[in-house]
Amino acid sequence: MTTQTARAEDSEAAVKQIRERYQVIEAAKLRPQEITFASETDPLTGSLTRYFLGDELVKIKLVYVLGDHSEREAYFYYDSGALVFVFATDTVWKFSGELLPSGDSGTIDRAVQHRLYFDKNVLVRHLSREAVSKDPKRIATLLNSASNRPGTDSERAGQLARLGRDLYRVRDEDAVMRLILQ
Repeated sequence: MTTQTARAEDSEAAVKQIRERYQVIEAAKLRPQEITFASETDPLTGSLTRYFLGDELVKIKLVYVLGDHSEREAYFYYDSGALVFVFATDTVWKFSGELLPSGDSGTIDRAVQHRLYFDKNVLVRHLSREAVSKDPKRIATLLNSASNRPGTDSERAGQLARLGRDLYRVRDEDAVMRLILQ
C-alpha cells in the first residue's frame, strides 16, 4: 500500500465518522440559544443559533446579510469542542442589465455551497457545488440538483474553518459581528 492510498483510506474513514456524528446531531433533541445582531455602522444583520446536546455545544447555525446583494448561511458541527464539519451556502446577486416584463431590473443570482470535513483540525475533504440563474426562485432547486465537485476555493474554505473554530467561543452579538467583519 502506498502512502497516498493509506491517506485516502484514512480520509474516507474520517469522512464516514463525521457523517455518523452529523446524523447523531441532526437526530437529537437539541437545546437552542439564539443571538441576533445588527450593526449600527455596517450593513450587517443576522442571527447565530448555538445548539447544545446536554451541556455540549454541538452545532452552530449562522445566517447573515452583509450589504444588499448577499446572504450567507453556514452550519458548523463539533465533536468534543473540535470543528468536524461545515455546510455553508453563499448567495449573491447582481443586476443583469435586462428589464423584466414588469419593468423591474432583472438579476443574476449565484449560489455556492461548501461542505468541509475536518479530522483533528485538518481539512480532509472539501466539496462544492454552484448554481446560477436569472430566476431567483429557481436558485435553490438548481443548487440542490447540481453535482458535488472537489472544492477549489481554498480562501473561502479557510475563512469558514477559522470562523467555525472562533464561533465556538462566542457569547455575544458584538463578538459575532467582529468575527464576520474581520
